[in-house]
Amino acid sequence: MSKRKRKPDPSKKNGAVIYPRVSDPRQVENTSLEFQRKECEELTRKLGAPVVGVFEERGESAKTADRTKLQEALRVCVERRNEIRYFVVYRLDRFSRYSRDFHALKHELHKLGIELRVVIGQTDDSPEGKLSETMQVALAQYENDVRALRTRNGMTENARRGRWQHRAPLGYLQGVRGDRGPSLLVDPVQGPRVRRCFLLVDQGRSVREALEEVTQDGLRTRRGRPVEYREMRKMLRRQIYMGVVSAFGITTQGDFEPLVDEDVFLRVQAALDGRSRTHSPHVLDDPELPLRRFARCAWCDTPMTGSATRKKLADGTVALHRYYRCRNRLCDGGGGDRGRVNVPKAELEGKFSAYLGSLTAPEGLVSLFAEIMRDSLRHRHRDLEAKRQRIARRRRELFDERAAITKAAIAEAIDPITSREQLDRNRDEDESLTQKEAELGRPIPAVESLIPVAERVLTDPAGLWKEARGEARTVLQRFLFPEGVPFDGDSFGTAVTSPLFSRLRAWESAKGKMVTPGGFEPPSPG
Repeated sequence: MSKRKRKPDPSKKNGAVIYPRVSDPRQVENTSLEFQRKECEELTRKLGAPVVGVFEERGESAKTADRTKLQEALRVCVERRNEIRYFVVYRLDRFSRYSRDFHALKHELHKLGIELRVVIGQTDDSPEGKLSETMQVALAQYENDVRALRTRNGMTENARRGRWQHRAPLGYLQGVRGDRGPSLLVDPVQGPRVRRCFLLVDQGRSVREALEEVTQDGLRTRRGRPVEYREMRKMLRRQIYMGVVSAFGITTQGDFEPLVDEDVFLRVQAALDGRSRTHSPHVLDDPELPLRRFARCAWCDTPMTGSATRKKLADGTVALHRYYRCRNRLCDGGGGDRGRVNVPKAELEGKFSAYLGSLTAPEGLVSLFAEIMRDSLRHRHRDLEAKRQRIARRRRELFDERAAITKAAIAEAIDPITSREQLDRNRDEDESLTQKEAELGRPIPAVESLIPVAERVLTDPAGLWKEARGEARTVLQRFLFPEGVPFDGDSFGTAVTSPLFSRLRAWESAKGKMVTPGGFEPPSPG
């Protein structure tokens, strides 16, 4: 025969739960929470009630009952209903600022046999206590409604003045509060990258292509992760980037610098809607003028530009003539009657080909180059493998951390907000490591396939340049002369050659070989 459970002794139901709360996170640092707790503890001593638990709410508003510590306190009240008699708060507005929520919470406590007690005010069941309680809650809700109305009116007025009042969007930094400066400042790091994405889409690139390019350039969210495709499409729709503030039914020009002008923004909207005509971006590197922006005026150090002129011949046909010239209108080309440098395309490119032909390579340099490449790739493979192992090890640690956080959250060892923040940080780091792991997995070209090209570069750069077409010419030029070449109108001057050549000469010297005095430096004119 089973024994009947004994009913709990009402005389033992005398515990108390203390609930201090502050709504502003800045109050957490001062004495407000401590003061409330001490006053509530003093009340429990007068009631003769031992404290079962203290649940301090840090920086959460009483506009809703969905508060972290309040929910924890209520769970304890349910689990230990046979011990707890009092729910103690400093004032009723610390418990709730809305009549509906207040009465619902108090009803739940009443069903558990728990009385609500306050340090300031009266909450007993007498007519006076009920009236006082109703008036306190109504006054708290009134004050809250008035404060909300004032806040809304203030925000509406700020919107009329073009001030941004929310978190700064990506590409901007938070500005100055009040009227002492603009509400947003252009982020010197991410701002140009966001602007570039708009410009790339305006030039005819797809959003994915533009996003990929600016991501490679370093565009990241504030948490350090790459911007996703859907996020970028939403960003490209936001009027804030053309300096327009839209809030509370008001649309006006912002008090801050726009990232893009209105025309670019509207063309991007048309592109997103599929209404724009596709057009090619302005081409800076013209394959027909490979030395444009590469050759520099020797007199003013301005990169030379290139252009084409059309001339109608006697037979009615039109001939196209291309020229290279200095872009600086103030350049005098060394004085006298010369004027700024202006030379036909065929003449300049012929002289550049001869200039390349003057480059000489020490004997046996190609074999040294192959040896350097093999040695460098061996080190590269070792470094890549070590990085992959470190990433794999860290990802395993992150997986274990996620499992531990989830387990602690289920066991209620940590609160839900903290667990979400920890999981978000964990996933962001894991996502970043996944991207790095993918980048490390890119194949490295085989050395042997590069040797024939290297031999041509080192032994016959002029012939290779003549055979190359389009972008290949530009790449070869920049490889041989990273800073371009100076041209004075008659001949090329001494240019800085690729660091590879000096490394090869140093390698050859270390091997005890003689290095040709001129090395890879082309001779100076004259």
